[in-house]
Amino acid sequence: MESMDSSIEDLDPKLERSFRGHKGPVHSVSFHPTGQQLASGSADKIVMVWNFKPQLRAFKFVGHKAAVTSVCYSPSGKLIASGSKDCSIRIWTASVMGDSHTIKSHIGTVRDVAFSADETQLVSCSDDKIIKLWDVNNNYRFRASMIGHSNWVRCGQFSKDGRLIVSGSDDKTVKMWDVRSNQCVHTFYDHTDVVNDVQFHAESTLIASTSNDKTIKLFDIRSCKLLQHYDAHKSAVNAVAFHPTGNFLISASKDKVIKVWDIIQGHQLYTIHGHESCINDIVFSENGKFFASCSDKPFVMVWKTNFDKTQQTTQGAAGKENQASSHVNNHHSRNHGKKSPRKTSSSADVSGSERSQQHHHHQQQQQQQPQQHVIKSKKKKGTAIANASPAAAAAAAVSASFASSYPQRPSTAPIKKEKVTEIPEIVSDVEQSTETDAAAAAHPQRQIHSSEHSASCNVNASHPNPASIIPEQVSLTLEHIVNQLSIVTQTLGVFEERLSMHEDRVSRMEKMIQSVLEDKNEKNDENDDN
Repeated sequence: MESMDSSIEDLDPKLERSFRGHKGPVHSVSFHPTGQQLASGSADKIVMVWNFKPQLRAFKFVGHKAAVTSVCYSPSGKLIASGSKDCSIRIWTASVMGDSHTIKSHIGTVRDVAFSADETQLVSCSDDKIIKLWDVNNNYRFRASMIGHSNWVRCGQFSKDGRLIVSGSDDKTVKMWDVRSNQCVHTFYDHTDVVNDVQFHAESTLIASTSNDKTIKLFDIRSCKLLQHYDAHKSAVNAVAFHPTGNFLISASKDKVIKVWDIIQGHQLYTIHGHESCINDIVFSENGKFFASCSDKPFVMVWKTNFDKTQQTTQGAAGKENQASSHVNNHHSRNHGKKSPRKTSSSADVSGSERSQQHHHHQQQQQQQPQQHVIKSKKKKGTAIANASPAAAAAAAVSASFASSYPQRPSTAPIKKEKVTEIPEIVSDVEQSTETDAAAAAHPQRQIHSSEHSASCNVNASHPNPASIIPEQVSLTLEHIVNQLSIVTQTLGVFEERLSMHEDRVSRMEKMIQSVLEDKNEKNDENDDN
């Protein structure tokens, strides 16, 4: 029992280390792609770069004139982008020198910045209700504006292929944008309060969003429908992050708690206590072995993930079981092949009965095998661990097999029965998901049939909240204002392009004048020597 408890504890997330050096609340964190460094932005107007090697000191980047709200490493790790309440964006060289390029275009606080996966574009979201794109390869020139939100834009992220941007706003909506046309392609109205964070799944097929309404929602961008809903925290959910495998989700809240979610099974795995104040941001390292969190306290915490090992052990056990079953089947087929042709029909009957007995025996073994899917609640004074029941273990095995069969998208809504015609609610409770999976284990053929049948059904389409419906006259007025703002923004964009062209001409002229003056000085020096 002691060895089992120690093995379970090895799968729990643990605090690896903490970085102290800021003088105010820390608003944002970002891992270097190699996982050797960590950047953080704070209310003390400073961007810090922390080194995991003890012999290397932290870098301090000073330049912003107000609180830093967002930091983001570029995919190559050579650049760090930061947004601030001084309405500016700075792109820092990730080195000891800390040289930076400043972009001043927004007229409100820059809430979020993010690089595209190919590092050619940068997106910024601001309190001026506008999302802007910048060309990284062309001296960070302005590319386009995306206008559609009716309130502050708090967050924005690129999809992996760089074709889509997802954004969240104080107008309670989540919007998807086409980067090529700069137009909104879909709006999700499911949240009932301010949207604080949005993230793309590793395969860019799902979007996770968090809100002040204390919930986490997962949307399918292909069907544009709500897939999973979690009543996640007791207070506003400030940040969310997908594990690189795409099977886990981690959330941070104003209630000072971090929670880990298994989106394949559809339930919570861990509740992590450690922060003493509102948690502002959370992020995974690129390899998924660590995650970092920051809060209103002036330090950053780095945690060792560990819980991703449960998936590896489950997959390894499933692979061994498959190999054993295939070996048994091959052995029986060889034995039946040696029998006389006169007894072909009887031998087929016997082999069929043997296979059915083996299948029944295999199911009993699966139900009796103690699968350890642990939900742990860490408190200040003690630790409580609840082991799953055999029925839950069998359900987990079935769900894992289906997840491995369909790796392109996590399983989301519960399985529908054949005779049910109403749209079922999305289940996030552990007991309901366990009962559904246990029923699927008892009737696998029916489960497959119902999953095929459910593909043609609608599941919780995104729809406006009745409380958010705006009167028609006010809506027309707002639409007119948005159109006028769009015209003004386009005009400003043209002015920005002309201004950048003018700056280039001035810089070229300065270089020419400087070269002429240098040549003239050289000639004068030669004449003086003669």
